[in-house]
Amino acid sequence: RYDDYNDFGTTLNSKASLAFRPLDSLLLRASWGQGFQAPALYDLYALTSESPSGGVIDTWRCAQSPEDTDGDGRANVPQEDLPLTHPCRGGQGSNQYTAVEGGNRDLDPTESTQWGLGLIWSPLDSLTLALDYYRIELDDEVVLLTYQTKLDEEFRLREAGDSGAQVGDVTRVAGGLLQSVENHYVNVASRDTEGLDLDVSWFLPLGRVGDLTTRLYWTRFLNFSATDTSDTDRTIHLDGDIGYPEDRGQLTLSWTRGDFSVTTVGNYISDQEGSTNCGPEDRCRLGVFTTVDVQGSWATPWNGQITVGVRNIFDEDPPTNFGFYTNQQHDVFGRVPYIRWEQDL
Repeated sequence: RYDDYNDFGTTLNSKASLAFRPLDSLLLRASWGQGFQAPALYDLYALTSESPSGGVIDTWRCAQSPEDTDGDGRANVPQEDLPLTHPCRGGQGSNQYTAVEGGNRDLDPTESTQWGLGLIWSPLDSLTLALDYYRIELDDEVVLLTYQTKLDEEFRLREAGDSGAQVGDVTRVAGGLLQSVENHYVNVASRDTEGLDLDVSWFLPLGRVGDLTTRLYWTRFLNFSATDTSDTDRTIHLDGDIGYPEDRGQLTLSWTRGDFSVTTVGNYISDQEGSTNCGPEDRCRLGVFTTVDVQGSWATPWNGQITVGVRNIFDEDPPTNFGFYTNQQHDVFGRVPYIRWEQDL
């Protein structure tokens, strides 16, 4: 596939897939492909804005202070023992500067490479099992680096011999005090994800009693690593951290007889512990979250369907960490009854 965009250029992506059936009951499959995501218009064309900011370590000036005994731009004494005006002191209110942010018209697209291996096995007419391994690599993700990263970059450039009022994206006034730091969107981040997907379905006819169907979906994270945008030379592993549960599953049990059906769904999200935002003394943890949904349906004689159900029937509260929950994977609505009418015209 070839694409030509007038704001960032062209991209060419390929895909290949293979399927092989050695037995009537067994299908083996594999795939490889490339993909891309164009930069957002805001990332490309956001207007430059200036605002007062602070809360960073002035790495270059810190390295010149007696509190930095090894010259790495960080104090060798606890930061809380330093006055707020000290260049080695981070945190709210320290080392004021003007933050300059804006878009970047030279951005490239985010590119991906993905491949997978899997099988579908039906040992019985009523039983099917699918197991797939996947790996997805994303490169050149568009991010806004931290201002601390910009100051650390300036420190390395000055250590290498650069000099002057502006080095890198940092500008200083007479005496070496911070004046401004520019920070535009850049292509630097990457992600590497791999895992297993399991899908098992079983159909059991019960004669005059009806039919029973059960299905299990399960996803297991084997690895989720990403660029640390506070230090782009470092890779962080996020699988199992808060926001990246290692296991997610759903078990569905359905009974059908004629125009009537009843379905129960169990949802599972594993516990998560640790986060890049947690301090060394923090115990950051979200517990297991399990909910059960129930619904009943009636197929009406007038080509419609009426469904009555309850989500989270046991009114489970989401797990919290220091009083907060993750709205990307949990919700606080609790028990939610509903009625739905679908009609074919």
